[in-house]
Parts: sequence; C-alpha cells; structure tokens
Amino acid sequence: MLYNVAQLMKASVGTTLEYPLHEEDVQLDEDLKVVGPLDGHVRIRRTNQGLLIDGWVDLVLELSCDRCLTTFEQPMHVTFIEQFYPTVDVVTGLALPCNSDGNSVPRRLRGSLSSMRT
Repeated sequence: MLYNVAQLMKASVGTTLEYPLHEEDVQLDEDLKVVGPLDGHVRIRRTNQGLLIDGWVDLVLELSCDRCLTTFEQPMHVTFIEQFYPTVDVVTGLALPCNSDGNSVPRRLRGSLSSMRT
C-alpha cells in the first residue's frame, strides 16, 4: 500500500486524509503467514514537522502451538501510529537538514505500510 502524500505536505497543518485498507495475499514476514485478507483504516495528518499516520488493521495469522505443534488461526487487531519526517523539500526537491535531535531520518514520505509491526 503506497500513498503519495506530496500534496498533503503542501497543505496546512491539521489537514487529514483517510483511506480504508483492504489487501489480499499479504505477506508480512517469512515467519508470519497471513490467512485471508487484511482489512483496516489509515488516517494521515499533516503536522508542523511532517506526517502523523495512525490506524488499525484486522487480520488472521496461522500460528503453531509451541507445546503440541498444532497449527491454529489467530485473529489479530493491530493499531499503529507512526511519525514521518520529510527528507526532501516537496517544492524544491532539495535535501533537508537532519531533524532536531541531530539524526537523519531514513524514512521517505511516500511511506509503505507493508512494513507494519505489532
């Protein structure tokens, strides 16, 4: 799931975009098998520093019992919230300096939600 947020970065602070999520055949990790579709909702808000992205997903994982080794399906409701900082100016395309704590932020604003963690 990719969202182009360049126009949102040009908008005023507080501007919000919301999208429903529905993805078939999702593979999160080699060790996690998703059974069925992933459904949820994402909200992307413009902040004075970048973007605040929050939402939730519902999915079913196929897991294995550590004790008896039987496989079973575990429904999951996962919430997420993530702050993204720009690495380039959306108007000029020039690289921006490091954030306030002196560290560069490797995330691009065209973020992928496929790397979500619980």
